[in-house]
Amino acid sequence: MIRQKTGHWLSWRPKDEQLVRFGHEMAARAWEWGDDGAHELDRLLDSCRVHHIKIRNDWYDMLLTGKKTCEIRRDDRGYEIGDKVCLHEVIPTAGGDEATGRMLTRRISLVIKTEGIAEGYCLLCFAPEGPE
Repeated sequence: MIRQKTGHWLSWRPKDEQLVRFGHEMAARAWEWGDDGAHELDRLLDSCRVHHIKIRNDWYDMLLTGKKTCEIRRDDRGYEIGDKVCLHEVIPTAGGDEATGRMLTRRISLVIKTEGIAEGYCLLCFAPEGPE
């Protein structure tokens, strides 16, 4: 399989002589195609789609306590439902952002791109990441 920049996977299926394009949302239905590795593909896609982003310390604390469950972000990474987001806490300083070393992981439960959100941006809704 080959992973494209778009986050899709390409796989050659010799028995059907066709090239199959797997998207993250399609992995759960891979068993319909009779692929023995459907669960492996699910696991592989889940493990590969991790976005590392910085977040200011005040917003970080709100996410940590559950007061904040969403984030407006530039839509430059191809965010999809089910992707993981590692939020790295930073403190803004005159010389740039200073990392605190704290990080929290969330799973994207919803991606919204609609009127009212500036073009090129999206609203990410988070679900807490369970124990690994």
